[in-house]
Amino acid sequence: MKMNHRIVNTRATQAARTLYPAARLQRRRVGAALALTVLASLCLFVAGGAAQGPVTFTNTAPIVIPDATAAGVGVASPYPSAINVAGLSGALTDLNVTLHGLNGSPYNTALLLVAPNGTRMIIQANIQTSSDHSNVSYTLDDSAPADMVLINRIRSDNSYRPTVLVPSAEAEPEFPEVGGDPPPADCLPKGECLSAAPYGTAKLNSAFGGIDPNGTWKLYAVDLFEGETSTYAGGWSLSITTNFIEPMPTPSA
Repeated sequence: MKMNHRIVNTRATQAARTLYPAARLQRRRVGAALALTVLASLCLFVAGGAAQGPVTFTNTAPIVIPDATAAGVGVASPYPSAINVAGLSGALTDLNVTLHGLNGSPYNTALLLVAPNGTRMIIQANIQTSSDHSNVSYTLDDSAPADMVLINRIRSDNSYRPTVLVPSAEAEPEFPEVGGDPPPADCLPKGECLSAAPYGTAKLNSAFGGIDPNGTWKLYAVDLFEGETSTYAGGWSLSITTNFIEPMPTPSA
């Protein structure tokens, strides 16, 4: 019986020695395949998860906005101020507008942004602020924590939601056709142009989202009432993000 028992154990041991290396090899193959799958997924996530941008384009030329007169609104120089966007792929998903070096009061200032495809939106008008700003830069951003309805002073390097206030019919923003490059619309009556809240309901990304951002963007600025002037001494900027996904490199054999 002992002899038979030893023979059985010997056979089992030999079988195990034959089986276990194959099992270990199989586990290694499965592990390697899993590792490659995880690596490929990670590469796809890294390559496909990041949008293009934000990329910033700037026109540093000052925008000088004279006081309105009894004859009509004060029209900025230049009118419009233009930024040429080039080299971006994909459709626009996020847009911010930065105004540089505000001097004076934006209380009576109205700003109309026109995209290369002709989409137009009033992004700022009649904000309730003091008149003694000096070299203040700020950003209009849909995701900013506050608008400019109840602020006394614009803080430099802060972000605000686009804001258009119209306390009366006489305060409706108007962008006259002046010079050789008039705006596509004077934005009157209400509804002819998209407008930020509370006068309208548009946001930067709802107005311009999905368009091809390449081309010439135009900013028209006017002063709506007598008594105040303003200047953006450093011009303005656009920060653009698109949904372009960088293609994942093809693995070499």
